[in-house]
Amino acid sequence: SLVKDTDYTVSYKPAGTSAQLDKDGKPLNAGTYTVTVTGKTDSAYVGKTAVTTFVITPKTLTDDMVKGINNQPYTGDAITPQVTIEDGDSTLVKDIDYTVSYSENVGPGQAVVTIIGIGNYTGVVTKTFEITDGRFTVNYDRNGENVTGTVPEDNTAYQSGATVTVLGQGTLKRDGYTFSGWNTQADGKGETFTIDGNTTLYAVWT
Repeated sequence: SLVKDTDYTVSYKPAGTSAQLDKDGKPLNAGTYTVTVTGKTDSAYVGKTAVTTFVITPKTLTDDMVKGINNQPYTGDAITPQVTIEDGDSTLVKDIDYTVSYSENVGPGQAVVTIIGIGNYTGVVTKTFEITDGRFTVNYDRNGENVTGTVPEDNTAYQSGATVTVLGQGTLKRDGYTFSGWNTQADGKGETFTIDGNTTLYAVWT
């Protein structure tokens, strides 16, 4: 059989607008290329040339390339979470390898993400994510043994990011202890919080 660079050389040329060669002159992108095989001057095939064309087809996007999209809180505006698409060790680039569009992505419920391959990729993948109603509750925990009375009740549905007005002691009592307030951690080491999920406040006894 003939040996490349001994009996012949090979060169490539883009034959379409999307075709592109790398720094070594080899096909880089999906597209149509012309390949020319030329006999070397010091071989038995000197003066002989063969030319043909071939096509590198785009790779099809698959569902498992697209990473899952986390649930998003309702804000009243269109929700457009970032999409991550990986092909092996490579992360695809938006508007170069794919386009993304959203629908049903304002109100609470299931939103739809449509990803369309472009450039070196083709195909369509559809993903969904949930828009939660964005309203959260605050519950109060008596946090201890031998605590009598009733914890306060907060029936407010808080929007994400709202500042919570902490209620009082209610009728809680604990022999030998003084009620010192409420905390986001049972050990009293929590910090003031802005609500971003259902929250339990614990009584602090000193």
